[in-house]
Amino acid sequence: MKSKLKKSAKVTAVAIAASVMLLAGAVPAMAANSSEHKPNLVDKIASAFHLNHDDVQSRVQDFRAEKQQDRRAKLEARLTQAVKDGNLSEAQKSAILQKVDELKSFADSLKDKSSQDRQAAIKAQHLALVQ
Repeated sequence: MKSKLKKSAKVTAVAIAASVMLLAGAVPAMAANSSEHKPNLVDKIASAFHLNHDDVQSRVQDFRAEKQQDRRAKLEARLTQAVKDGNLSEAQKSAILQKVDELKSFADSLKDKSSQDRQAAIKAQHLALVQ
């Protein structure tokens, strides 16, 4: 019984950690896309080096997408290793990956919201996760 509780606690901890990492990476990206325009890194690079803003933005988005794919691959590798080591079941691994996908969709849904609406939605999502 204790073994099942330990595994359940590990799964919960991994899911929460993954959600926090996902949201932490998504919030700065959303701020760059919000209607409340503040000079950001893309603006500063484009201005300082006399580059086309859209070209710089495209490169930054490509870089972020590549890093996101790398993080996903590393997460999957860690979960696969946990399954091989007997610390997780295949069902638990699938559940964690599904939750990460749900949270990614949630983060994507926040992109066009105001800063206050994003903060409120993130707070509500956080409270739902910790319950």
